[in-house]
Amino acid sequence: MKRLLFFAVITPLVLIGSQDYTIWNGSISPEILEPAHEIGRFNMSYLSQEDTFLCFALTYGDIVVFSYSDDNYCEIRDSSGSLVAADTLMTDEYLFSRDVPDGSCLIAAHKPISVLSGDPFAQGLGCWYAVDEYSRPLSTKLLNVGAKIPPLGDRDAIHQIFAYQDNTYVTIRNLDTDEIVWEGILNDGEYYIHEQPDDFPQVFSIESSLPVNAKTACGVNGNYIPAFNGTFTGLEFYAYQHRWAGYTMHNMVTPWEDNTTVKMWPITADPEVDYPIEYIECSKRGDVTMFAIPERTAVYIRSDKPISLSQTQWSPPGQVFFYIVRGIDETGLGFGTEFFVPLQYSITSGNPPSVSRLNVIAYSDETDIRVSRIGRYDFQEQEELYTGILDKGEYYRYSCEQIYEHVAIYRVEASKRVSVIGSTRDQNGSDFLPVINAKALGILEPVTPEISVTPLIHLNSIGQQIVLKYSNHPGGFLANVFDASGRKVDELHSPGTQGILRWGEGFKAGVYFIKPSDTNVEEARKVVLVK
Repeated sequence: MKRLLFFAVITPLVLIGSQDYTIWNGSISPEILEPAHEIGRFNMSYLSQEDTFLCFALTYGDIVVFSYSDDNYCEIRDSSGSLVAADTLMTDEYLFSRDVPDGSCLIAAHKPISVLSGDPFAQGLGCWYAVDEYSRPLSTKLLNVGAKIPPLGDRDAIHQIFAYQDNTYVTIRNLDTDEIVWEGILNDGEYYIHEQPDDFPQVFSIESSLPVNAKTACGVNGNYIPAFNGTFTGLEFYAYQHRWAGYTMHNMVTPWEDNTTVKMWPITADPEVDYPIEYIECSKRGDVTMFAIPERTAVYIRSDKPISLSQTQWSPPGQVFFYIVRGIDETGLGFGTEFFVPLQYSITSGNPPSVSRLNVIAYSDETDIRVSRIGRYDFQEQEELYTGILDKGEYYRYSCEQIYEHVAIYRVEASKRVSVIGSTRDQNGSDFLPVINAKALGILEPVTPEISVTPLIHLNSIGQQIVLKYSNHPGGFLANVFDASGRKVDELHSPGTQGILRWGEGFKAGVYFIKPSDTNVEEARKVVLVK
């Protein structure tokens, strides 16, 4: 039985011989009169060997870079390659800039990061799930930005957290003041919702004893839903649909295999006994089907074959909503060879015009790409829009017209891995974008690392039990546990090179310190047991 818990650098690349192509200077075009195919290149000449983690981003002005490591140098550069912002961050610190020109930009960091891009501070409108330093939406630690505006009548502004296992201890902490905003225990299928963002921190952390998700929702839909497996593609999903001005909020099912069946129940129902409130059959791979999740309702969705679920608004004729969303492939992480991205048409008569765009970024030389459109309004034949070759650091961009046929699914196929960003109205919305390991992909020449022992990778610091993860320790792992007075109270042992340890059972609530036996590697870590 599912249970519910509710608390209150771009250098233009000129293509000759086709009038359909334009040169893009990195900013939003003043008007779009016909479909525009744009090719550009990120200027990566300034990258150093230490710039290991990269994010190729689209923004409306705001970029937030979260650090998951100490002494982490991060920088943001605009479309010309000029430096916009840079800082050396410690763990849980963030770099924020409102001064990035609209368009594409490049974020580089020495150590793991996550990146939220769009306009989370300027407007604060949109919906997104936080991801960790591995681009996973389920984690024991997530850093996020909350809704900017308070709820008003039929317009919700919420922060939502779902648990996937019983006895999940969750702590929400203000990153600017270090104050605890909320802490508590969630069981499988329970969720926490905060509906008063006027007293909620704009930037906060979510730490938990077991993986959870964390969503911000303030506006129309524009996000993918996490699966139980910790990616955005899977078989089982929890979701909550907020309310926004009475609009029907759409949900897209992308099946990755033929003959896929999808069912949905209220989260309070028993799927083994109760009939589903939604039943969908998808006959072919990529046969994207739409349904709606009831507003202000939490649901459990189950499929017999892998799917991706996109809460992405697909409006009827005469209405165009806004969002920016990373595309999701079959791996569920947004870095792959095939994508199905729903987009809406542009509104070119506005001042300024509102343009819907598809962006494809290549990470390897000689990447063949093919982009086609699968229509929605009685235009079901697949129409090829572009075929070409992109090299490492190049991107392709397509801008929609103001015609109903362009409210469609845009299919991207690539011979090598790419990332895809879809945007509607190019004005509002935010999303966490894929971060890549540049050395692993060969974007930077690899440097032979020094062999070192790093026993502690992650330790959740507060909870009914402390979860400690370690790796790269071939001789096994040993740590001592001390209480607040400095008295040794326990030892942790594990013979494996890597593993997960849980500690706290049988000990009183209070402050403790865990210190690995190799004093040259790790300082003692402060932890808090809560009973």
